[in-house]
Amino acid sequence: MRIRMRKCVVAAVLFSIAPAAALAQIGPGDGPEGPPDFIALGAGFTNDYLGSDELQPIPFGGAKISAPGADLYWRGLGLRADFLSPATGGRFIGGVDARYQFGRDDDVDSEAVAALPEISETLEVGGFFGYRIVGLVRERDALTFAVDSLFDVGDVHNGFTIAPNVTYATALSRRMRGTLSVSAEYGDEDFMEAYFGVTPEGAAASGLAAFTPEEGFYQVGSTVGLNYALNDKWGVFGLISYRRLIADAADSPIVDVEGDPNQFLGGLSLSYQF
Repeated sequence: MRIRMRKCVVAAVLFSIAPAAALAQIGPGDGPEGPPDFIALGAGFTNDYLGSDELQPIPFGGAKISAPGADLYWRGLGLRADFLSPATGGRFIGGVDARYQFGRDDDVDSEAVAALPEISETLEVGGFFGYRIVGLVRERDALTFAVDSLFDVGDVHNGFTIAPNVTYATALSRRMRGTLSVSAEYGDEDFMEAYFGVTPEGAAASGLAAFTPEEGFYQVGSTVGLNYALNDKWGVFGLISYRRLIADAADSPIVDVEGDPNQFLGGLSLSYQF
């Protein structure tokens, strides 16, 4: 895989996003009610578009702010308001989600994919719900089961995704805390056709075979995050996420012929707890 700079102004000023479970634990170590308030800023990399075999550099970071009745999270290209965690002492999580979804333009390295219709960036809105078990093995570890669902409100793919995920967070030493998450993501027919389909017109323009994917689980993945506390306020946070496109997503000629089913996200940031 080669690293390339995407010719997109949005990529220069916004942050890419990992699966919801991956960034839920970004920043300092959490207690029974989740992580303390923090902000983390740095740099990272991700694939040029969904299914691409090219990588692009990106800014990377996140934040949490406690507000009356809600925990507010900024995670990559996503915003989240968790209303259940403050109300239940961290036992349940749940609230509303919003995510800016990158599209696919005609300046990608693959000439065949560049000949396909462009996919505009869009806004997806939805919600999440989960259950957290604290003190499973150690006093301050946490195991969280959650489901996220997002719907396109930008009139681009007009579909939805559902992502069940499990995240485990624990202290690895006095200064270091780690997280491990596994997730899967389901896309409906509209979502799958938008990102992995090739219409007869697209096939004629690109030389790729026409392809109509069906709805279903299209990716599985895992994320590892580490936070090292430099002192009571400052820390260094790193994350690496691997996603594998499966089923019809992997069989699409956009991925199978011109791309790669292996997708990556990584980043390193400096975090400040307040």
